[in-house]
Amino acid sequence: MIKTIFITGASSGLGKVTGQLFQSNEWNVIATMRNPKKEADLNHLINYLKIKLKCHLCNSSNCLIKKGCEECFNLSNILYFIFNGLIVNLL
Repeated sequence: MIKTIFITGASSGLGKVTGQLFQSNEWNVIATMRNPKKEADLNHLINYLKIKLKCHLCNSSNCLIKKGCEECFNLSNILYFIFNGLIVNLL
């Protein structure tokens, strides 16, 4: 089974470097950021999904995180979440 990690704030700094590190070790990476189109240097990465996420609080009824995970990866395969300054309720 391929391991999956979900990272918020993945367009710069710790989030970006962490995503690249896990991707280079053959993990699926779900990388959220405010403006994915600006991060063209990440487009060539395999198993690296960029999702636009511009909220500080998500709830279960409209959570973009949960939607993105369900559409692109099996939610049960996500082993780690790195919340880089984001509060999330996936229940």
